[in-house]
Amino acid sequence: MCCSQWGYCGTSQDHCGTCCQSGPCADGPITPPPPSPPTGPPPSPGFNYSADHGEDSRLIAYVANWLACPTAEQVDAYSHIVIAFATSYTWAPGKNNCDPLCNVAFDGMCVGATANTVSDWQAAGKKVILSFGGAGMGGSWATSTNNCWDYCFGKEEDLSTSLVSMVDTHGFDGIDIDYEYCYDNNGAGCPAASSDYSDAKAETFLDQMTSKLRTKMDELQAVNGYSRGRYELTHAPMDRDVLSSTKYFEILQARRADLDFIMPQFYNGVTLPRAGIDGSGGGTMSAAALYSDLANVLFDSEPTKVVFGHCIADCSNWNINAAQAVTVHQDLKTWNNGEFACNGGGFFWVAHHDANGAWSDTVVAEISTTAGCSHSDDVSTTTTEAPPTTTTTTTEEATTTTTTTTTTTEEPTTTTSTTTTTTEE
Repeated sequence: MCCSQWGYCGTSQDHCGTCCQSGPCADGPITPPPPSPPTGPPPSPGFNYSADHGEDSRLIAYVANWLACPTAEQVDAYSHIVIAFATSYTWAPGKNNCDPLCNVAFDGMCVGATANTVSDWQAAGKKVILSFGGAGMGGSWATSTNNCWDYCFGKEEDLSTSLVSMVDTHGFDGIDIDYEYCYDNNGAGCPAASSDYSDAKAETFLDQMTSKLRTKMDELQAVNGYSRGRYELTHAPMDRDVLSSTKYFEILQARRADLDFIMPQFYNGVTLPRAGIDGSGGGTMSAAALYSDLANVLFDSEPTKVVFGHCIADCSNWNINAAQAVTVHQDLKTWNNGEFACNGGGFFWVAHHDANGAWSDTVVAEISTTAGCSHSDDVSTTTTEAPPTTTTTTTEEATTTTTTTTTTTEEPTTTTSTTTTTTEE
């Protein structure tokens, strides 16, 4: 048996021919012989991208826990995986059954997961984050029938304790808050809001959950010795909810030291980045202008803490294909003479639509060119190599309409409305 230069052993020409390292090599072994061949499987094809390069240039995938787990072919391009969702309801058609005490439940990982799925992803360098919330908890659009957030207001202490306990039990790397509900205007945008709703309660909830989760995850780390940086805390607000004039923006700005990054959804709202981040192709606001406010005002000139959100297929007029997403990230890096050349990367909803990893492989090829830039003054250095991709993407024509036509994806079924678009993320 021969062992090749890569450490794999066998009797074929590939093993015993050119660059054979040990055994009955055709041309004699190259010395010195290598260590024993690896016992695990060979690496998966593609990028083998990870979070290990640092806090920048992320490609984050949401994984719906009512759908199939992503394959190795998909996961190899992801730096982070966000499991959606932990919730305080049981799903029901028409309207979810809210737990009146906001007892939070996590119904498990994606379909097909094993007890080792999280640790296997982490061993490959991924960070795995638990998301709490989503559209099924209630939303600020005309067709939302849910109001489960109302029952969580005032219960921040117990809720934050429960979520941090899930991080500890399942070995997650942090928590995402996916809040798409009202927080101002006396609940006028949330048709299902109950008598328990008030703006003050909602705003206090967002503030206190951020603070308490940060404190409790830090305390957990002090006890268990978590060693991958600090536990990560993020929010994934809709773009319209974090305009600089909103209360949500103000809350996150005040709590920015508690946050590791935020993931604004640049879809289902006021921006239409697939047609140009400068706003020239549609939308009521420039995505670049909003990104600038988030990076420079909400955070302190820290674009690495803003992760640009995309929707592949659930968001009607805001769906974005891989070629369009690449253009968004190229334009973001060159915006304003390279102000955001080193940024937080991107996320997308949802891994289920990243067929065969084609979307993510194409997009990470662009995002990864600045991987590790937060550790260097030179952000032009490409630190991640990848094989050429043969992905074919179809560029959709930009639209200039600003009419909102919303698709609501709720666990575990999809309901399409013709009045508002919202994705359960």
